[in-house]
Order: sequence, then structure tokens, then C-alpha cells
Amino acid sequence: MLDRDQISQLLSNEVDAAVGYSDSQLSADRIEATDYYLGKPFNSVPEGRSSVIATEVADTVEHMMPALMEIFMRSGDIVKFLPRHPEDQQKAEAATMLVNSVFQSQAQPFGLLHDFVKDALLYKCGVLRAGYDTQVEYTTERYEALTDMDVQALTAQPDVEVLQAVSVATDEEPPLFELFDVELRRAKRTSAIKVETVAPEDFLFNAMATSVEDATFLAQRTYSTVGELVAQGYDRDEVEERTGLGEGWDEEETQARHEQIDGGRTTHYGTRENELVRVVEAYMPLDMHDTGIPTMHRVLAIGQDNHVVDVEPVDRSPFVVASPIRMPHRLVGRSVAELVTDIQRIKSVALRGVLDNLYLQNDQRIAVVEGRVNIDDLLHSRPGGVVRQDAPGMVTPLPVPVLGPQGMSLLNYMDEVRDQRTGNKALHLDPDSLQSTTAAGVNAAIQGGQAKTLMIARTLAETGLRPLAQLLLSLAVKHLDGPQAIRVGGDMFVNIDPASIDVDFDVDIDVGLGSGRDAERTVALQQVAAIQRDILQELGLNNPVVSVEQYLETVKRLAAMNGIKDVDSMFATDEQLAQFRQMQAQQPPQEDPDVMQKRIEFDADLQLRRERMQADIALEREKLEAELALKQQEMAVELELRRAKLALGDAAVSTNIPGAA
Repeated sequence: MLDRDQISQLLSNEVDAAVGYSDSQLSADRIEATDYYLGKPFNSVPEGRSSVIATEVADTVEHMMPALMEIFMRSGDIVKFLPRHPEDQQKAEAATMLVNSVFQSQAQPFGLLHDFVKDALLYKCGVLRAGYDTQVEYTTERYEALTDMDVQALTAQPDVEVLQAVSVATDEEPPLFELFDVELRRAKRTSAIKVETVAPEDFLFNAMATSVEDATFLAQRTYSTVGELVAQGYDRDEVEERTGLGEGWDEEETQARHEQIDGGRTTHYGTRENELVRVVEAYMPLDMHDTGIPTMHRVLAIGQDNHVVDVEPVDRSPFVVASPIRMPHRLVGRSVAELVTDIQRIKSVALRGVLDNLYLQNDQRIAVVEGRVNIDDLLHSRPGGVVRQDAPGMVTPLPVPVLGPQGMSLLNYMDEVRDQRTGNKALHLDPDSLQSTTAAGVNAAIQGGQAKTLMIARTLAETGLRPLAQLLLSLAVKHLDGPQAIRVGGDMFVNIDPASIDVDFDVDIDVGLGSGRDAERTVALQQVAAIQRDILQELGLNNPVVSVEQYLETVKRLAAMNGIKDVDSMFATDEQLAQFRQMQAQQPPQEDPDVMQKRIEFDADLQLRRERMQADIALEREKLEAELALKQQEMAVELELRRAKLALGDAAVSTNIPGAA
């Protein structure tokens, strides 16, 4: 099994090789890029001559930065997970919201992305690191006249340490309780996923590495104070023995960056706790148990001798590295700055020549006949001044060739070379050419100028933001406990449980959500939205072609293309749509409108027939009742008549009932 001394020796060998490669091969290029970006003089200039410096490096980098930041930050989301299978839809949406929320929760998300992109454009590569970090803040509290039980109650609290407990005298004799004045220190621990940029000169790697995944050594070298290391739990005596900056780490890059701000790093501190200690946090494969299969480990070493204070196995390194111009089979590619450093030198020399020529034309050198001209008059050149000479022709101007047109032609040519290399070609069209240039031609010229910028954006997105998104997702799944409240709109929140997201599920990542062709994309999305709207109107909401959710997604993308971030505050969220669908499913299915109309007409006709039948029955009943009443009257009259005949003694009165025959 490897012990810490053996690990320290392995680490020292890797650090020495990486430092030698970085400081000898890459450091000079980074220092040169910084000097050119800041416009520092690059050669000596004779007194009285122009020393102007062109700023091609700064101009090119700053010209690209707004476009790149607009591409990455337009929608507010740095990544979007896309499912490749229908069953991964909800997981992909949850992963997208979770990862973007983690990135936006950083102290300065815009600053992180800005520095990452700018480091890449200037120094060949941008480096980010992400990890689950625990910050400890200490506060000191003082209490007076506490009993022993009070002190025990305080010390029983987590992360509380008694610094001093002094017994105090009381007036009671004998005292009922012993009282103490207590001073304690309370630690407040805050854990979160943290993303930070790493200065390129602090990032070390083995020279043969082609990517972060296949690198056999990755490390960050830095300095920490004694107090910071002790606060992290490392032994104080062990740390204090290894204070000091030491030799072998080239700080020329750091000094070049801060030269205009201060005079460099100071090593004099008022207290021991503020003294600096060299720290190397390395990630390297180690065969700890002699199994023949090395696995990735995190090694933390301090001091000039790389004394190892911590070794732990890890899944992967926390670094993300991206270059704007990739070089095959190399971890670090090329920068945009190095494409234009020679142009900055050439333009600086050309500008100086043009300006010197202009100065000579405005204040020409002259030839004089010695002793025949007043030299003081010549040395004090002023408008309306008099030059005294004792004969005509004693002062003769020396001819100066006019180099302005040639110099400007050279400057224009170098601008074309710069535009060809970087793609930052501005569209220069005069009114005459605009009249003869179609909109398609103008658009093609603009897109051609944006092609390299978009290529750089895609390269940084695929090699930088894609692995960053995967790293943040794995950290969230591993370390975040319980459902997380994620803000999806201005005031809308949803709960996402990281444990429900399988970190290995098959996803694609849509990085670089913006593009340089926003006008075409906007028109295309508007056309798609119009087609979807027509289908919904013609075939209904439950048609098999387009759903309301799909139409809403098109509208959201259209809004995001135009820089509107709080789309969820304007339309229903996915959760609200799901609730609506659930309520809709619980209701009875709606009848087809045509069938419903026919049913209504049938019911109305049936009701009319029923009413007519009831009216006919009522009429027949009335007729029968009238006939019956008439018969009853006839019978009553006949009965009275027969009674009268019987009373008169008529023996032939019939006994048949009238109407019975």
C-alpha cells in the first residue's frame, strides 16, 4: 500500500514536470498576450519619435466578447438537456431546470462565464472547476455570569467551542452557584455546489494530455493562509511548519497581470495566521493497494516539499478546460490573441512611420548656411515668426516624401489580414453599393463575418459547457438532499428531487442556444407557430398532429430568441398544463358538436310530437265527455217523459232503456 511519503514523491515528480512544461512552453505566450492586451511597449523608440501602440489584441478580443456572451446568456439557461427516448422527457426537463438553477445560484454567474471565455480568447484556454464545497464562518460570542449548567448547555450545541471560561466572584456567602464569564467560538457551515474560474497559470497538467478525461495529472497550484487551512481541519503545527512562498513557481504572469495595480505580492504579515502556504490540489490515478489497477484520487499537498495532508478517492476531476481554437491531440489549443499579435506589431510600426512622416511634413527639417542665419529664430518655430538671414537663400527646406497613402494602404491591408484570421470583418457598404446589393447578399456577408465567431462559440460550448453541465448534474445528484425549490419564472417555483434523476440516462445537450442568425430563426419559428395555430383551430385541441404543449413550446422559444427570459410569467408552466390535463381527464368526454346538434334537434322534434299527441288525446277526451253529457241529458228527459205517461195511466209504456238498442 502506498504511504504518504511515496505519494508525495510521485506528486513532486508530476508537479515538477507540469510546472516545467507550463512555465517554459505556455507562460511566455500568456505573458506576451497580457502585455499586448494592455498595450505595453514592445521595443525601444528613439527620443522624439512616435511610440504609439496599436491595440489589435484588445480590440479583437473585446469585439468578440459581446457576441459570445450574448450567445451563451441570451435565454438565461446555459444548457438544455434533450431526451433521446420518450420516457426520459420529464427527467431531461428536471435536469435542465436543476443544472441551470445551480449555475445561476453562483455568486456571479455572468462573471464566471465572462472570465472563462476571456481567458480562452487571451490565454489559449479557459479553466473552470466545480465541486461540492463547505464554507465555515466563525463568530465569537461572550456571555457573563453563566452557571455550570448554562455552560454545558452551550457546549452541547454543534460547532461550538469554548475559548475561555473565567470564574467570577459573587457577594453571596456561601455562593449558591459558581458563575463564569464565557467566551466561545461558533462555526457556521454552509455547503453548496460551487463553480469558480482557475487562472491559467495556476492550472497544471501532464504535457501529453489530450483531454481532461485522459490526463494522468491535473492540479491547481495556489496559496492559502495558515488560518484558511486550519479552518478546513488540517493540523496547525503541520501547516505552520511549511509557510513561505518558496522557489520554483514563476509568478511573472501574476505580476504582469497586476503590475498596473500594485507592486506584486508581499510576504510580510502582522500575524502568523495570515502567512501564506503553497498548496497543490492534484487529481491523479493511484494504485493504493497494489492491485495493478490505478483509480482516480484527490491529493492535497502543502509546502515546498509537497507534504501530503489528504488523500481520498474521487469519481473524476473537477476541472473543465476549453480552447477557442482546438488543436487535435492537445489539451490546450490556440488563442485568438496569438492570431493578431504580429498584426499589432506591424500596425504599431506602420502607425509610427506615418505619424513621424506627418510630423516632419508639419515641421520640416531645414538646411542653413552657418553664420548667415539667426539660429534662435529657427529654433523657436511659431506662426508669424521671423527668421533673420543676411541674404536670400540662406534657409532651404529639406524635402520630405509623403508616405501617408502608402502607410494607410498597409494599415488597411493588415486590417484585412486580421479580419481573415479572426472573422471579425465589419460590413462596409457605401450608399451606392447598398442600392445594388440585395438583402440576401447583405445577410450573407454578415453571416460570413459571424462564421468564425459562431465556430468559437460552438467549440467553447461543446468542450466547456457540455462537460460543465454533466459535472454539475452529477454533483447535484450526489450531494443535494431532498427536493430542491427551483424558480422557473418570476415568482413560480417547482420542487425537483435530484435523487429522481438518473445521472446516466441518455441525453443530448443543446448548448449555445443563441446564434448569429436570429432574424431567420425568428421568422421560421413564427411560421411554425402559425401552422400549429391553424391545425389547432381546424382539428381541435385533441388532434393527433399538434398539442397545446407543443404550440406553447414554440411560443416560448420565440420569446427566448428575442431576449425575453420570464416567459413562464406570461404563459402556463408545464406543471399548470399537467394539472389542467388531469382535471380535463376527470371530466366526462365532450360530445362531437355535429352529433350534439343532431341530438338536440331530435329531442326537440320528439318533444313536439309528444305535445301534439297529448293535445289530440285531450281533444278526444273532451269530445267523449261532451257526448256522454248529451246522452245523460237525453236519458233524463226520456225518463221524465215515461214517468209522465205512467202517471196518466198509459199501460203501453216501454221498459227498454233509451238508446240501448
